Amino acid sequence: MSTLTIGFVGLGNMGWPMAANLHAAGFPLVVRDIDTARQDAFASEFSGAGHPTVTTAETPDPFEAASIVVTMLPNGAVVRDALLGWGTADALPEGALVIEMSSSDPADTRLLGAELAWHDVAAIDAPVSGGVPRAVTGV
Repeated sequence: MSTLTIGFVGLGNMGWPMAANLHAAGFPLVVRDIDTARQDAFASEFSGAGHPTVTTAETPDPFEAASIVVTMLPNGAVVRDALLGWGTADALPEGALVIEMSSSDPADTRLLGAELAWHDVAAIDAPVSGGVPRAVTGV
């Protein structure tokens, strides 16, 4: 199992299977969704003896353990709020990487990257294609 902890923000139709694939690959996860029942359900489904840990984030604090955070959210405004408004960026360790996979305007993502730099956090824009079927299979 990996010791690299990955944060995953957004457990919707695309995010859930993508986070599940990371977990299946052996990565411990910190998960956050605006629907706390959904993040709790994810943790319940994927936790257990012999499996990587899944920690839910009721506050930003668990993200202190995440070297990488993946965002899979509906738009750039929600991403910005999750990272800067809610406080995820403040909790991330220096040198962490945000992989922005949401349906965001590239110009907004560049601005977000500049703001994250003030937190000593790097960001890359990594849009996805293939919809839910490819999120499930990972190919």
